This record gives sequence, C-alpha cells and structure tokens, in this order.
Amino acid sequence: MNFEWRKPDGTEVAIDSPDEISHVLNSLKARHDTAKSAGSKMEAAALEIQYEEQYKQWLMCMAFYYQHERKELSLLYRRGRQTAAWWDQWSAQHGNDGEVSELQQALLKGLPQDLSPRSWAEAAKIINRNPDLRPPSTDLDTAKQCLADVIANASSCLELAEYLATKFYHGDRPEQNEVDAYQVERVRLAEALANAADL
Repeated sequence: MNFEWRKPDGTEVAIDSPDEISHVLNSLKARHDTAKSAGSKMEAAALEIQYEEQYKQWLMCMAFYYQHERKELSLLYRRGRQTAAWWDQWSAQHGNDGEVSELQQALLKGLPQDLSPRSWAEAAKIINRNPDLRPPSTDLDTAKQCLADVIANASSCLELAEYLATKFYHGDRPEQNEVDAYQVERVRLAEALANAADL
C-alpha cells in the first residue's frame, strides 16, 4: 500500500500505514485542547482546521488500506476456490486420459500454445507442478478441510474489508467493534493458513 499524505506543514509524502496520520491527529488534538483551556481561541480555531483536514485524509487512507486488504483477500479467496475445485477433480478423475477439462483450461490460461497439454493427464502433470495447486501426497481429506477453513475465513475477511472500505470512503467512521471484528477474522485466517501450510 502507498498513500500520498499532505502533512500539516504542506509537505507531501508517501506513507504505507494510516498510523502516521493517527499520531499527527493525536498531537493536534492535544494541542487544541491545551489552547482551548488556555483561552487561545484563534490558536484553537487554527488547530481545529488542521485537525479536520488531517482527519479527512485519515479517512481516505483507511479506505485505501481496506481496499488494498480487499484486493489481497480476493486473490487468496479465488486461488483457494480454484485449488479446492482442482483437488476435487483430481481425486475424482485421477488416471483420466480424456480431453483437457474446462477447469484445467482456466488454470492453464496464458500458457504458450507450444506448451499446451493435449490430454487431461498431461494437463494434470503441469498443474500439479504448481505448489499452490498441487494436491498433498497424504491425507487429502484433512488437507481439503484445512483449505475449506482458509476459504471460509478469507470470505469473512473479504466481506468485512469491503464493508469497512466503503464506510471510510463515504466519510463514516465504523464502530470500534466493527474494526475489532475484522482483526479477529484476520487472526483466524492467519491460523487457518498456518494449519494448511503445515500439511
């Protein structure tokens, strides 16, 4: 992720986390409260304006952050679904010497014509060389369950990331419990991925 941020002094920098803007917001808020308590109305007003400008940028940065998360999760979800579909087909048709299936054609899309397989078995050999798609050599059922957990958790994260990105984009700050729910799902996804990697 790379977000263009205009700092309070007018300097434009590229940042990779909304946290940098959060630190500035906290500092501006503290200065504003101090100025207000001291009766410095003009200083407080100027700090309010700076805070509002930074807050708008923070909202957009958060929207951009969750859009970036959504993109990565979408790729993970799609790859997981493709892998699950391939494992199902491979286990059901292992030894098949018929024509290349539609699923295989989709998985091999972009392969140069001179490398294109002529049969299901040839296509299976190529696909199974890809570590992301290769069926496990032992306990396929357990691997399928682990993959199903990854897909389910990725789907939940994807749905929440899309919701949060939309909220932030429209200038609506989500409730803290909504942000926390996303973090919980992210932890579950990380655990599911770790379990799948151990197979």
